[in-house]
Amino acid sequence: MSKRSANWLAVRATLLLAAALPLALVVANIHADYALASVWMMPSIAGSAMAMTCFALQYQRMIPGLVLRWRPPSWLENPLALHQPLQWGLLVSEVLMLSGLGCASVDMLAIPHHCSWEIPVSAGMGMWLGICLFGGVGMRRS
Repeated sequence: MSKRSANWLAVRATLLLAAALPLALVVANIHADYALASVWMMPSIAGSAMAMTCFALQYQRMIPGLVLRWRPPSWLENPLALHQPLQWGLLVSEVLMLSGLGCASVDMLAIPHHCSWEIPVSAGMGMWLGICLFGGVGMRRS
């Protein structure tokens, strides 16, 4: 691993922690109106997030020549490159999943249990699946 790759890995890890912790505090303070979450809540939010991610990627593919400049997402590249939507989307999905998992770990200690942690986890999983499954379609690997 080169020094530049190690630097971007450290930047990504720092961004994950810096963004996920405040978001976890916000989500943990949401008081749910239900005691148990619906069985369909996580799959429906994940499916919606995956569909929205796929729509956004397909919409950007309509710009001629843009997809040829996209690189597959990697932990060793710049996560803040807005001209690389796969990198940016991967970072956002990881922040959502990490904040939801942080809320879930805090929620396990709380009584009564709230189910608000499922929203960021399932949205992050949907974005991550959309990027990993449909982000590389039609893209040349370098």
